[in-house]
Amino acid sequence: MLPEMFGDSYNFYTGNAIYIPDVHNEIRRIIVHTHSLIEPLLAAEKTARASLPEDKLYEKDASGNLRKNAYGQTYRSKEYATAFHQALNGMVEQQLRLSIADVANFWYTAWVNAGRPDLNSLDPEALTKRNNKYYKKDYKTWQKGGLFGLKVDKEY
Repeated sequence: MLPEMFGDSYNFYTGNAIYIPDVHNEIRRIIVHTHSLIEPLLAAEKTARASLPEDKLYEKDASGNLRKNAYGQTYRSKEYATAFHQALNGMVEQQLRLSIADVANFWYTAWVNAGRPDLNSLDPEALTKRNNKYYKKDYKTWQKGGLFGLKVDKEY
């Protein structure tokens, strides 16, 4: 819910991918870092809950019943999401950016470890033409921290 509501204001620029000299240590580092966020996350959730009355934590339909998504899960209210997002103090954006960088770094490392093979012939000709056509625009969007080529059905 938070990325859907606030993601348009996030900056996803991560810079160029870097080579990971020790993949196993990097995996452990990511796990330790992510685990270190448990306490701040739970504290932020507690702060957000405490800032609102109980009847403002979840969205309700016109009949006063709790609104549910396609998976049967209740919707948190926008007021709750806003309070939680503020209490997290940028954690969601930071973690999304770190995950983007981590994936890029692992892919880059795999490519380097494979001997830097030429990847130009992997795409069908139509995709290569599309990529060439939109490359400059997509590159500028990436440098500004924006996302491109991603369409999602917003639930919130």
